[in-house]
Amino acid sequence: MGDTKKKVVVIGLDGSSWDLVGPLMDNGRLPNISRMVDKGMSTMMESTNPAHSAPAWTTFVTGVQPTEHGCLDFLTVDKDIDDLQLIDSTKIPQETIYEAMKRHGRKPILINLPNTYPPRLKNTTTITSLMTRGDDFIFPTNLKEKYPALNDYRLSPNPKLRMKDNFDPYVKDLCELERKRIAASKEIFEGEDWDFFFYLSSGTDWVSHVVYDKALLEQYEPALQMWEIMDEYIGWIMNKLDDDTILYVMSDHGFRVYDHIFYVNRWLEQQGYLSTKEGTGSFHKDHTQLSKEISKAQKKRKEIKVGKGLRSFLSASPTLEKIAKWIYFKIIKKFIPITVTLDLQLDLENTKVAFPRGSMATMLYINNKERFTKGTVTQEEREELQQKLVDELQAVRDSAGEPAVRKVMKKEDVYGESGIPTAPDVFLQPGKYYLSGSLHSSSVYENVRKNYHDERGMFIAYGNDIDHRDMNDTHIIHMAPTILHSMGLPLQDHFTGSVMDIYSQHSPLQNPSEKESFGDHHALNTLIDDIDV
Repeated sequence: MGDTKKKVVVIGLDGSSWDLVGPLMDNGRLPNISRMVDKGMSTMMESTNPAHSAPAWTTFVTGVQPTEHGCLDFLTVDKDIDDLQLIDSTKIPQETIYEAMKRHGRKPILINLPNTYPPRLKNTTTITSLMTRGDDFIFPTNLKEKYPALNDYRLSPNPKLRMKDNFDPYVKDLCELERKRIAASKEIFEGEDWDFFFYLSSGTDWVSHVVYDKALLEQYEPALQMWEIMDEYIGWIMNKLDDDTILYVMSDHGFRVYDHIFYVNRWLEQQGYLSTKEGTGSFHKDHTQLSKEISKAQKKRKEIKVGKGLRSFLSASPTLEKIAKWIYFKIIKKFIPITVTLDLQLDLENTKVAFPRGSMATMLYINNKERFTKGTVTQEEREELQQKLVDELQAVRDSAGEPAVRKVMKKEDVYGESGIPTAPDVFLQPGKYYLSGSLHSSSVYENVRKNYHDERGMFIAYGNDIDHRDMNDTHIIHMAPTILHSMGLPLQDHFTGSVMDIYSQHSPLQNPSEKESFGDHHALNTLIDDIDV
């Protein structure tokens, strides 16, 4: 592409779907996003498998699949299935796009990009994300002196408001948090030299986790304001762009409403694949600043532990369990300072398969003796058990004959034979049911509404170099090569994705991409911050 030198801005709307954004545009509530769509190119952007922020945003900066970069969740298994370690930027084996930019003399600015702690670049404006450990998340630290609005920048939401399940104060606080983040980002946008500017709204995801159903189905006004806040910010950015700057607005994954829950670990337990014992599991540990704040708030409330005995008692009466849950969520949790915690953990010495956390169980790990210190399954048994899990889970049906899991796949079927050896053995894709890894439920099925991720995200491209025509669905893995190409930089040889066909005929970006071979990030040690993590 010769001497083509462009700038790129990426605004992330974490967890946003066209299902919600589209109707808001139709109603005239998002005029700037509508203007981008009307004059640029837009489509559905498929997320990674699993459709979680950690793997998706890491794929965004590396251009490879999760089993290649190894960050399949915010917590990853280590020596045992329940030995969960927090991922961070040091775990990424590839060179990231922002490191490639720096190597080519370009200046990136990263605000709230997941998996950037600790910062891998010296003297580069970086505000790390939710998984930050410790109190420092603004780098260089003297930025607070230069930009006063950074003193009001908050890393995480108020856990006390979230714990009460009182939607209005929590959602309003999230909106205020996003406004203050935007105020700081505007100062940085105008005050710093940059070639790549990244800003991620976490508020769109946080709001969706608690009230996506109310926003989508009931037009819950406090939640919809979050997208209006972001639309206003996008409009401000658009008015600052010159002809040589491209704007991308995108999400890492979408959101959807599930009306039913399938407890995967409970099914495994009933089938004899998993065993539990009383005690605190490793996913209860305080890994980040946010988890520490949540624990601090919970310690001010009276704790009631649920163990195997109470779970077994409730399993004898589904009606009683339903009443008990209704009383807790509708009365106790709202008005009485009591927290119910699960006093159960995996009994690994008697477990063959498990998902080690209580969240969406899209991955299963076989307790392989060659991989885990407390393994129970030989390598020879693993392949047979892997196929058996696929067949049995795919055959599970509820009382109405509906499948509990939409699709069950071996890791080799998803990503081929390549990839990290520490990847999970089986991947699950949800359909009708939210797939929970929690152990607390006495039953396998539950008719409870749940807001969670969907693989269908969104993508918009806008600028003087961007065409306006119909566009096929795309994938987040194509973002890394597209961004570097948009900046006139060569593509890296490890990319799995490719440059999107989005440029107008008059743009020099229509020319073929150049490629380079540089290797992994370990060759860039001179750029990595010397930070005690």
